Amino acid sequence: MPDTFKIYANLEQRATDYYLNTFPVFVSDDTAAVSSAGQKSFYNLIEGLYQLAFDEHRNYMKIDRRRLADNLISF
Repeated sequence: MPDTFKIYANLEQRATDYYLNTFPVFVSDDTAAVSSAGQKSFYNLIEGLYQLAFDEHRNYMKIDRRRLADNLISF
């Protein structure tokens, strides 16, 4: 059990934090058709997008949760 607990602003931020924490370390594939620098650049892009989604969680998913809940209950 961890000694500290994280407080998240919403579920989107919590999910994105999971992706960041489980994002693998970069390992270059020397047999790939793309250079190691190109692979690292793409890796940094994806990692940066996850970090942006975490930092800007309010813009991540703009869903009216009440309307969504109403639609789900109406089935």
